[in-house]
Amino acid sequence: MSAGPRLPYLFKRYGQHNMVRLVDPEHLDLTQPFFRFALPASGGGESMETFDTWLAAQPEPNEDYADFCGIFHVSRCGSTLLARNIQASGQAVVLSEPPFFRILRHRMNDTISADVAWRACLAMLAAWRKWARRLAPHLVIKFNSQLHEYQRDIFARMPGARFLFLHREPAAVFESLIRKPAPYLQHGPSAAGLANLPQVRCDPLLLAAASRYCPALDAFAALDRPDLMAVDYQELGDRYGAILAHFRLDPQIAPPWSAHGDAKAATDGTERTYIPVSPCRVAQFARDHEDILAIAGAHYRRFVAMRRDLGA
Repeated sequence: MSAGPRLPYLFKRYGQHNMVRLVDPEHLDLTQPFFRFALPASGGGESMETFDTWLAAQPEPNEDYADFCGIFHVSRCGSTLLARNIQASGQAVVLSEPPFFRILRHRMNDTISADVAWRACLAMLAAWRKWARRLAPHLVIKFNSQLHEYQRDIFARMPGARFLFLHREPAAVFESLIRKPAPYLQHGPSAAGLANLPQVRCDPLLLAAASRYCPALDAFAALDRPDLMAVDYQELGDRYGAILAHFRLDPQIAPPWSAHGDAKAATDGTERTYIPVSPCRVAQFARDHEDILAIAGAHYRRFVAMRRDLGA
């Protein structure tokens, strides 16, 4: 493939230098389930630029985000499956957990301000929106499961965008996370999340999972916004058409919802069959971890009740 315009995808501090990593999007394999798998394995089409030089060259972003949709979620709740179904609709470019927003959390090892981080984040998003418009009317980004901390700023800074929050009851989420731990759990519990949890003795990975799962539910429980739709894992298939309509996509021209393939399989053009975990295994997991699940379950029941009261 010939080298084309490079788009920013990662801000990182290397030694004493703040840098921007860029990639030629023509080198991406967008059939992959996650952005990190889509990157060229050989590094082809990649380059780096100093952060200050790159940021100074960026125009002000378009403030109309009607072409953008974002998916918030708790882990292991069908978000990857939803992203792949939307991609199959042919009406949107879907990027699954790109590291676009990581700068909001690390701020280049705290060497830049929150305002500068937001400016860089929105400039990066603007570049990808412009690229995506050549391929499809909309860009959909599935955020990572830790971005709930920034949801109010995201809503405020992206007027016209549409958002979804996917959730699932805690036993199934935690069982999946412990059986196949997400990389972010290795960093331990979130300090902000722990502040809202009573002290409990349990597996450190479970505590790390709860410190993110519970605040994510709390962040969206009372939000009554026309641009936000909340959907339970169990309802994904039944509400898929409504999700597409919420995202301003046409359910009539999209293929039917498919839950048969393994959404997380790094595909080589073949489809791997999804084998769900048995209810018996989840029930046993719940019995083995009653204390932490009692806490997470209370947050989940409160979330469901508050969303029901809002009629959302």
